[in-house]
Amino acid sequence: MRTRIALMGILALAGCGGGGGGDIHDPWYVQYSNGHPIAAEPDSDYAVAVEDDLLAMINNHRIVAGRGALIESGSVSDVARAHSVHMAIHDFEGPVNPEGDGPATRASMAGLSFYRYDEVLAAGSPSAVEVFDDWLSVPSMHDRIDDPFWTHMGGGYHEHPGSYFTYYWTVDFLEQ
Repeated sequence: MRTRIALMGILALAGCGGGGGGDIHDPWYVQYSNGHPIAAEPDSDYAVAVEDDLLAMINNHRIVAGRGALIESGSVSDVARAHSVHMAIHDFEGPVNPEGDGPATRASMAGLSFYRYDEVLAAGSPSAVEVFDDWLSVPSMHDRIDDPFWTHMGGGYHEHPGSYFTYYWTVDFLEQ
């Protein structure tokens, strides 16, 4: 099975905020003018369950490492989830979307405010455990997960049969 992880090295070091809004009944409730998602609601109970599993693994790891648990944010998850959807739609895996925006810009466009914002990504594995283990095996990703200054996190999973990787994972971290 193809599994690939990407390192996200963009850190936003300025307070950000911004627009957002839209119809809360639209699963992609914040969108680019071309219809691509910026923030997205979960598309299934299964997606919510695997996102929750992955976030629990991260918090358990952080507690054991003495870093403390992060606050799980639905708004941060919506931004992470939208990026997973966007990667699937366009068959790419990386931090910058086809519109040229990285994680901090997308979060700001969705109306989040923060001091720093970053993410970890994976594509190709259907297993949250495998994705988490892969992230911990890469020192820079492990360090990102263990960063003591994060305050919030959110996870996004999207399954898109027929796309290159099929399974797409994003976890975003935020410091307020």
